[in-house]
Amino acid sequence: MPFAQTRHLMTITSLTKEEFIQLVDLAIAMKTNPQDFVTRCQHKTLLALFAKPSLRTRVSLETAMTKLGGHTIYYELGDKAPLGVKETIEDTAEVISRMVDVCSARLPTRAMMEELAKFSSIPCLNALDDWAHPLQMVCDFVTIKEKFGKFDGLKMTYSGDCMNNVTYDLMRACALLGMEMRVCCPDHPDFKPVQEVMDECAKLNAIHGGKTIVLHDVKVACKDVDIVYCDSWMSYHITKEDKAKRLAVLMPYQINAENFGLTTERSIFMNCLPAARGEEQTAEVIDGPKSVIYQEAGNRLWSAMAVLDFFINQKK
Repeated sequence: MPFAQTRHLMTITSLTKEEFIQLVDLAIAMKTNPQDFVTRCQHKTLLALFAKPSLRTRVSLETAMTKLGGHTIYYELGDKAPLGVKETIEDTAEVISRMVDVCSARLPTRAMMEELAKFSSIPCLNALDDWAHPLQMVCDFVTIKEKFGKFDGLKMTYSGDCMNNVTYDLMRACALLGMEMRVCCPDHPDFKPVQEVMDECAKLNAIHGGKTIVLHDVKVACKDVDIVYCDSWMSYHITKEDKAKRLAVLMPYQINAENFGLTTERSIFMNCLPAARGEEQTAEVIDGPKSVIYQEAGNRLWSAMAVLDFFINQKK
């Protein structure tokens, strides 16, 4: 039976604005004084399910749990053990709920993630599906808070392929915090955000005072913004033939020195990695003085600690 009383992290808007800010501040506190949190998850176990390979997500979650005094079990969902095939997702959820304290899952689809959470009596954390990447969001906004000290009045641009999990959750996060978010992409249904996410952001903007804008001119999108964000244009499943076609469409949306030069004096460049120099951005930008990609990547650890602490020790 479904467990409605258990909270899960499906998208960044599984959190309220106040909770999101609380997690950001907690992650910064953990980074500043890690020794204060070494027993927060003592004797607790995280099951980390991965249907896709990962560097930052796996390493950050396992290290985070260790630093909090807990333990992690890594379980790969490959061809030999696909989720929902040998047994139902409901059966898997029921079993793991009786063995571990929290579950993170990197799954192919939103539907699979929601099914796992529906039947889990333990918190389920979305470690990336096709709809959202909330662990990355906490990390990204920790980095933004460190650089700017605030969220009010900031403007962000995401340029490139905007029909993906990271873009969607960035849009939600900015709307939740009342920021201006410019989404810059080809005027084509294969690259634009879906209407469901646009509608969700419109509702959040009406409450929190933010703004979500879809643009198709990268220079307009970069003009006077504080944060420029890119992500890879090439997923695991894209063939060599598809790659050539995608590059032809997306290259006008590359962030280069000229485009990035249109941003504010205080601006930063972000990419959640992995990155391809010469594709979504030039080496001059990503390796330049305003790039915070390694600070951002390192913050995956502290944000993972904050999320694990929040959901494992949440009040019922």
